[in-house]
Amino acid sequence: MHRVKLGDHVFPVVAQRHTRFRKATLGEDLQAVFAGLQDGTYAEPAYRLLSFLIPAITLGVSHPDGTGYQVEPMPFWEFVGYASQEAMEAGEEDEAKNRAPLTDEIVNALEVALFQASGAQRLGALLETVRDVQKLGDAAPPTQATNGQPSTLTTPVSPGSTGE
Repeated sequence: MHRVKLGDHVFPVVAQRHTRFRKATLGEDLQAVFAGLQDGTYAEPAYRLLSFLIPAITLGVSHPDGTGYQVEPMPFWEFVGYASQEAMEAGEEDEAKNRAPLTDEIVNALEVALFQASGAQRLGALLETVRDVQKLGDAAPPTQATNGQPSTLTTPVSPGSTGE
């Protein structure tokens, strides 16, 4: 299990089932994060994306005996640097009470959740290998017909034309 620090919190990052990703808008949220870096509107999509990838951010981690939290959730108002929901609604910023994560912590959490815990880095390497194999196939000379039949390529794992 991986762990990431966001502000005053340390959250566990665990692999998510692939079925969760089918319903997600990860690509849209990731694009919104990068677009928002230019105009300062990245906080909401970053929080939404991180909360999806690291459910403990919004859910916390319950104490095993059920008496509260082992890891407290991080509400959106804290993520964006306010002392409370009321302070956020009133627009009252107080730097002394700001517990928002550093930008570096947000980037690290995205990297850990997307590439390390979810296996996306390994999936990307696998896709690159598939593309390389396809390129080799595209560059291969065309097969020549023999006795009106196309010749077949045999590999150590495929049977020859006689089935052996």
